Parts: sequence; C-alpha cells; structure tokens
Amino acid sequence: MRENKKQSYTRIRVSPQQLVSSGVNRSILSPEQRAKAATLFARFAHLIFPDISAFQDTFAEDMHPDRELAIWEACAETFEQYQRPEGLSDKELARRIVGISMEATRDYPELSAVYRSRLHKHLPGDHGLIVAVPVDSDVVSEAPGRL
Repeated sequence: MRENKKQSYTRIRVSPQQLVSSGVNRSILSPEQRAKAATLFARFAHLIFPDISAFQDTFAEDMHPDRELAIWEACAETFEQYQRPEGLSDKELARRIVGISMEATRDYPELSAVYRSRLHKHLPGDHGLIVAVPVDSDVVSEAPGRL
C-alpha cells in the first residue's frame, strides 16, 4: 500500500508539438456550461470563432471546462473594460487578448495587466496558462530534461 505523500505541483512549459490527447472526451457540457459558453460567445468569442459550435468544440477534450470557461470570462471582461487606442479593431483587440491568455505575446503590457486582474478575479492564484498537475517528486527526479 502506498503512503500518503503530500503532493507538490510543478508548472512546466511545453511546445504544442509535445501535447497529446488525454483520451478523455468531455464533448457534452452541462446545461450551465453550455449557457455560459453561449454568453461568452456572444460577448467575445464570436470575434475568434466562426460559430458557437466551433467555440464549444474547444472544450471537447478539456478535463477542466469550468477553468477554461473562467479564462474565457477573463478574456471577455478584458475586451469590455480595456480602453483601446483609436483605430484598434474589435477583432485585433480580441486576437491580442487571446494571445496574452496563451502567453504567446508579451507585447502589450497595459492590456496584459487588465487581463491578469480579470483572471485573478475568476481564478485566484492561477496564472491561467497551463493546468498545474500533481507530480510525484520521484517521477520528476527520474525525468531529466523534462522540466
């Protein structure tokens, strides 16, 4: 029998090419999650996705759809609250916010600050980048170069 060890959490950066499907199919969102996704699509995600089905498909293999919805909520609030410079289109602003949420850009510090404050409201203590997963410390020490 395994002893109860305190789990530690480690955040790592991985390239998209290293990601593989978990095999968990969460294509059926709860009615509450569907309603929230519909609201988020109307408020913000319609600027990124061609239709609501495409947006909801992003949650198909997500093990934590509520967390993902919270990140999209932070994006929507950032879009609504940011004092945009003149001439910046809605689509361009949305693209920048999504880029910040994925940490694909560090070019917009003021916009990033608004996003981070909104994210902290929905996910206190979470940076919204990748899910922190429990890692057995023995596994970490046996996998050199993976962190």
